[in-house]
Amino acid sequence: MKIIYTGHLEFRIKVRQISLQLPKTIVKTAIEHYFDNQTNHYVAVKRANYAGKIRWMAVTYDKISSDKIEVITIHPIDRELVENRVSRDRWEKI
Repeated sequence: MKIIYTGHLEFRIKVRQISLQLPKTIVKTAIEHYFDNQTNHYVAVKRANYAGKIRWMAVTYDKISSDKIEVITIHPIDRELVENRVSRDRWEKI
C-alpha cells in the first residue's frame, strides 16, 4: 500500500517534532480505525511514543484508491475525546 503525506502533515510533523515514520506506522498497525461522519475522513488511533510519553495519537487520512492512502494530519488525542465522538455517532468504527 502506498502512503502519501500532504503538505499539511509534513508541516505538523515538523512543528510537533514527530518522527517521520510515525503516521505510516499508526495507519498500518492501529487496531482502531474510524470513519468521521462530519469530515468524511478516516481516523486511525493508537498509543505511541510522543514527547517522551506514551500517548494516544490520531492520524487522519483519506483512501484515494484500494492501494493508496493520503495522510492529512497527526495529533495527540485524549481517550475521552475518542469515546465521546464514538458515543455521539460522529465516528463509526470500521
